[in-house]
This record gives sequence, C-alpha cells and structure tokens, in this order.
Amino acid sequence: MRCRWCSLLMAVLAAALLSGPVFADGPAKMKKIVLLGMKRDHGPGEHEYMAGLAILAECLKQTPGVEVVVVNLSDDDKKLFADPQFLTDANVVVCFLRAGGGYFLQDKERRARIEEVLKKGAGFVALHWAVEGPKALGNPYMNMLGGYYEPGYSKNPHNTTTVRPADPDHPIARGWKPFETRDEFYFKIRFLPNAKPVIVAKLPPKDGTDETIGWVYERKDSKGDLGPGRSFGFTGCHHHINFASPEFRRLIVNGILWTADIEVPKEGAPVSLRAAVPKVPEPSK
Repeated sequence: MRCRWCSLLMAVLAAALLSGPVFADGPAKMKKIVLLGMKRDHGPGEHEYMAGLAILAECLKQTPGVEVVVVNLSDDDKKLFADPQFLTDANVVVCFLRAGGGYFLQDKERRARIEEVLKKGAGFVALHWAVEGPKALGNPYMNMLGGYYEPGYSKNPHNTTTVRPADPDHPIARGWKPFETRDEFYFKIRFLPNAKPVIVAKLPPKDGTDETIGWVYERKDSKGDLGPGRSFGFTGCHHHINFASPEFRRLIVNGILWTADIEVPKEGAPVSLRAAVPKVPEPSK
C-alpha cells in the first residue's frame, strides 16, 4: 500500500514540475518607443531635434516596461528604410523633425513603411514642425495624426502664453499645472472630427481665444486604412530651453506614454534629469 501511495505522490510531483508553477507569469513585454529626429535646421537653440529627443529618452526610461531607441535620420535614412525590419517592432513612433507629413508621405518607401507600422496598431506622435504636411497630402496625414498644420491656413507666430490642459481628467493632464512659456505654438490646426484637444493656450495672448496646441486621436476602426492605434500631436518645442521645464517635459512624456497605451501615473510621468538643460546644447546639432 505504501508503495502505491509513493508512486502516486511521485506522479503528482512530476506533473507539477512539468507544468511549472501556476502562479508565475512570464516577464512583462516591453513597449518599444522609437524616437526619430534629424540635424538642427534653425539657429542654435532652435529645432534642436536630437538634443530634445535625448531629453525625452532620459525621461521615458524612468517608466518601467519601456524600451527607448533614438534614431538620427540624417545619418542615412535611405539605408534605414531599406532595412525591412526598421520600425516594424515599434509600439510608438515619435517624430521630432522637419515637415513630418511631407517626409513620410512624399517618399514611396517611407510612406509604405510608416503605414505598415501603423496598420499593426503602433502609436504615432508628432512634435512641432513634424505636425506639418503639404496641403495635397493633408487627408492621409490627418489619417495618421488626427490633425495637421496646413501651410497657408494654420498660424505659427512666436508668443508668450499660458499652456493649460483642455481636459483636466485626461491622462495627459496628470501631474502638471498651467504654466507660462514662450514658444512657436502652431494653431488653427486642421482636424478630423474625432480628434480631441488635450492642451490649449490663448493665442494670440492679448485678444485671442483658446486654441488647441495638443491633441489626441484614436484610430479605433480596424477596417480603416491605418487600423487601430493612438496618435498625439503637440505644436510646441521650437526653443530647446523649454525642455528645462518639468511641466513641459511631463505633458509630452505623458502624451507618448498614453499613445503607447501605458498607464500614466496619477502624479504624471517621472521626468527628472541628471543635468540642467542649456539654452543651446553643446555641441549644437
């Protein structure tokens, strides 16, 4: 009898070992965020794409479960897009570069790649000049971003104004309060009906009205051209020194995390920096 019980116990133990512990989950899958930039195309301290992305990368890495890759498209973008694996595993593509709509949609290979990635459900973020697209390609770019800067219609003066959440309950509004800053905030943006404002400012500051300078767009319909996914646009970031503001950094990082479908902490994303942000990065790029 004892041998029968021993045999039964051994069988149960063997089955448990083969199946593994029922309480153990595999490691959480990392969300890959790819930051795309290029060489500076304005004066020192302005449109510092790569320096700005380096700051955002430092901030994003403070959120658990995030993998960050920074790519300088000025190095050899033709070679990058010729690689069939480039961007294909990205959960979010963040663009801080010159005229994003034209960059992606006027080139056959780039357009095919970004649309392939978005159809898989990847998020799309455009900052400052990256929200602009040629009028002839306005509709396909709005399908990517939810809205865009249309040359000849949208406005881009430099102003000192107060930046505020449009919807205090939206995750992007977590952890920051209205703050005053000077920037080249684009406004009078062309939007799709389902795009929603999340960041506003009074423009012009003296006699203007609340204008949308940051928005979100959910590409929910999997039957659409680009499938499901999230997008976030923000028209600030002309002056590099604005990244010195924790509120400024947090609203952008919150937006990227939301686009990646990552829960934004109630206190907002962590955005501490190891060093102070200079007015002009050294070396300026």
